[in-house]
Amino acid sequence: MLETEALDVPLIQEEIFGPVLSFETFSTEEEAIARANGTVFGLAAALFTKDVDRAQRVARAIKAGTVWTNTWGIINDAFEEGGFKHSGIGRARGLRAMEEFQEVKTQIRVTQSAPVTQTGSTTVVEGRRGQP
Repeated sequence: MLETEALDVPLIQEEIFGPVLSFETFSTEEEAIARANGTVFGLAAALFTKDVDRAQRVARAIKAGTVWTNTWGIINDAFEEGGFKHSGIGRARGLRAMEEFQEVKTQIRVTQSAPVTQTGSTTVVEGRRGQP
């Protein structure tokens, strides 16, 4: 565990993977949010408080993909996981993660003998029904 007041040190500005914990102090809620957001990364954050309103307010203000309140590291396959800013684009787990493995294709063919008619969300082409 390392304590620092400076925001520009590698401990704060770089993603350090390993048994390292930065310990930062603050005086106000605004300062805590500024310190949490004062890096180019935003994978996850945890906050500890008895004040439910403060927890909601601070969690919304922190720019991180996951924010735990009064706990740390709880994950589930249904939880979408991914970071903000330089901590990654895309999601792991959850429904949005499946989008990372999908490609969407639209194929349209019109012939002279079968005009296209669109009614609501259904398109009829050549006598067959398909999604637009």
